[in-house]
Amino acid sequence: MEERFAKIELGQRGFNLADAPDHFSRYRTDPTAYALDVLGMQWWHGQSEIADALLEHKRVFVRAGNGPGKTSCAAGLVNWFFDCFDPGICISTAPTTQQLSDALWRQIRSMRRGRSGLMPKAPHLEGNNEHWAAGYTAANPEAFQGRHKEPLFIIFDEAVGIDRVFWEAAEGMQPTYWLCLMNPTDASSHAYQEESSGRWHTIRINSLDHPNVVDELEGRPRPYPQSSLTLAWIRERIAAWCSTPAIVDEALGDFLFDGVWYRPGPLFEARVLGKWPSQTTDSIWSESLWDLCCRQRDNTGLGETLQLGCDVARFGDDQTVIVVRRGPRVLMVESLSG
Repeated sequence: MEERFAKIELGQRGFNLADAPDHFSRYRTDPTAYALDVLGMQWWHGQSEIADALLEHKRVFVRAGNGPGKTSCAAGLVNWFFDCFDPGICISTAPTTQQLSDALWRQIRSMRRGRSGLMPKAPHLEGNNEHWAAGYTAANPEAFQGRHKEPLFIIFDEAVGIDRVFWEAAEGMQPTYWLCLMNPTDASSHAYQEESSGRWHTIRINSLDHPNVVDELEGRPRPYPQSSLTLAWIRERIAAWCSTPAIVDEALGDFLFDGVWYRPGPLFEARVLGKWPSQTTDSIWSESLWDLCCRQRDNTGLGETLQLGCDVARFGDDQTVIVVRRGPRVLMVESLSG
């Protein structure tokens, strides 16, 4: 225990491991230890899960509610990659300048604590031509072209707001590591299609599982007082974005919190539970109701005529959708592009 807190103290004093570069190489396979020893940050298990998954799976897709520290974790990983991989290039992006510079790169700067590489104002860390990290807003896909040297680390922060062309450009660069983080607010986004492709290791971080919420529920002080995620905030969001069901049905997403059952609305699902909204304002089916129907098995309609329906795409990102049914039973649905 004493050794652990000694490591945190070294990180908080800005211990410059650049004076001993061999120390950094041992952190290549342990970013959580890097965060503790060098940055003076003790990640909670949700943040460590992101870092561990990145090493194992290379392509990691993180859906998270508000406040569990996903951007802080991404900032720590940018510093980890820059300090531990030379040569190595890290490219980060977000939909807006505010999300990139005022959120992600503001935290990257605060974590450097005097270590070398940080440019005075720009979102940029510079070592040499083959060793740097930079942030670009998702406005020009050309920023994601022509960099194929390994190792390459790409980060999409607030990835729901990043257009398809940037995903395609990043894919063409064949990154060594690729991390995408978001509040899953829009199931019509390209980010949703990417997760559905099966090419990603997906992590869902539920804000209800954060140590601040868990400890406060049990009468203990918050272990992460600097975090904006508190039990009071959770209670406010429950009051604003949830209802109390007359009949509890977990298949519809009902959850138990502090002894009471609640049914989450779309905002609570996305911004607290880290789930894609099960229903939007212009939808007929909620995802949970669809899943419930898919689990019901009977022989209704098996003797009826087979019917096929087709909604033909016109242009752009629209898809042709084909459905096959007998009576009330859907047998197959297929979506095609082009």
